[in-house]
Amino acid sequence: MTRKSFQVPFEYKPYYRANGFTHPNLYIIKMDEPENIYSALWGLIPEFAMADIPGVQKKYNTLNAKSEAILTSNTY
Repeated sequence: MTRKSFQVPFEYKPYYRANGFTHPNLYIIKMDEPENIYSALWGLIPEFAMADIPGVQKKYNTLNAKSEAILTSNTY
C-alpha cells in the first residue's frame, strides 16, 4: 500500500459525517492519482463565482440542482 500525501497544504480535520449545507472541506482521492489527497468543495461552484465563493454559497443553493432548471437558470 502506498502512502498518500496532501497536494495542497492545509490543516486536516477528520469528520465522521458531513452536511453539504455547512460547506465543509471534503478530501478526495482522484482515480487517476490514487497517491494524492485533494481538498474539494461540496456543490456546484459556477465559473462566475470563483472570486467570491462564500458569498455565492450563501446566495445560491446548488446542492439540490434540478435538471429542469438547467436551461432557465444563470447558475448553470
